[in-house]
Amino acid sequence: MVMVKQTTIFSYKKFSQVKSEHDLRLLVKDTYFADFRVSVEDARVDFLVSADKGGLNTETFLWAESKDKPADIFTMFAQLILTIKKKIDDGEMPPKYLGVFDREKIALTEYHNALDIFSLNDFDWKERPSSVSKKTINQVTKYLKNIVQFELEKDTLELMEFIRKNFIIGSVNSSKSQINKNNFVTVYIKWVREVLPSIALGGKDWKDLKKRASAIAIFILRTY
Repeated sequence: MVMVKQTTIFSYKKFSQVKSEHDLRLLVKDTYFADFRVSVEDARVDFLVSADKGGLNTETFLWAESKDKPADIFTMFAQLILTIKKKIDDGEMPPKYLGVFDREKIALTEYHNALDIFSLNDFDWKERPSSVSKKTINQVTKYLKNIVQFELEKDTLELMEFIRKNFIIGSVNSSKSQINKNNFVTVYIKWVREVLPSIALGGKDWKDLKKRASAIAIFILRTY
């Protein structure tokens, strides 16, 4: 019991003494994600966690925004959502979780919890993530729910257990991605762009197929 408490305090002491954001990312990687593939300098995401599924296939668990100093989690989530919009538009498969962290805390939410934000008509996608507006932060605060937050000073072991239970690698050597509530929208859009145009139908049959495909998509999203 004493050893567990000492381990938690020691871990937090390292975080409180971190010198830079890059060093913080490396420390989070080594402390919590040592068993995963982690990129701390991805082209459009501060922190990316994935795992090999076999062959050339990987499974992505987390895209995260990081700050070396304590920051508001909804501001960080707003910056992250603005940052990853290009990835989503390009058809990249989303991760299971979105997350933010600083030297004091880590907050996580499943990607599907952000889908309502991507559908907002008045969300300003032209904003720079580095200078996110109060309006955008308020929108993210309103629509992004089911966030789990861990305080590094007291929740280190709980966070490790959360990762162990939820960051689980899928089927080994599988060349196909399972469709779930986190990636359904992306998979459906890719199907509409890449598969639907190749289906040899015309006239009334073509219009009927598109109508049915849209109806099925809406039904699945509402009942998942």
